[in-house]
Amino acid sequence: PDFGFPLKDLPGIDVPSRGSLASIGDVRKIDVSGLDVLGAGMRAEDGRPYRALFAIGQGTSGPELRMPFGVAARADGSFFVFDLADATGKTVLHLFGADGQRTREVRTYSSGPAPDQFDTPVSMAAGPAGELWVADMTTSSIKRLGADGEVLAVLGTRGTGPGQLVDPRDVAVDRAGALYVADTGNNRVVTWDP
Repeated sequence: PDFGFPLKDLPGIDVPSRGSLASIGDVRKIDVSGLDVLGAGMRAEDGRPYRALFAIGQGTSGPELRMPFGVAARADGSFFVFDLADATGKTVLHLFGADGQRTREVRTYSSGPAPDQFDTPVSMAAGPAGELWVADMTTSSIKRLGADGEVLAVLGTRGTGPGQLVDPRDVAVDRAGALYVADTGNNRVVTWDP
């Protein structure tokens, strides 16, 4: 995409000829001058600068995470983290308090296409009733989890028709409980009523 301004050459980094860089692993955004604009200069609505509150995982004193790929915040400030726990594809759902301390390991899932398994979960969102919605890309489905991690429902099958998905990559839930899914393989957004 054309961001409307040239990007300067950054040594050792392959970059597009125009635009800015974002590094997901570090959660950094670098502007054209090389300035880290995510951590510096960003301000909340009230004008205060954003500041890091805590970090979890590698290089911290908290629990180790192998490959976290989904975070869903709840209204009380607590949040869930989905972590790819090992090379077999086993995934673990963790619950953390608003202070960043792990409250508990909610549930462990094996890898696979069954309703109570996850093959390639890529994102999740917390709903207004405390439920979790998880986009499982390879199975082309969205799974609804209870607060205990139990799979309560599966939406979508692989395809291009109504209610079908191909490689969904993101999921969001609004305050009323309506579900929005980035149906990446079909180049569309699909919604479900609460």
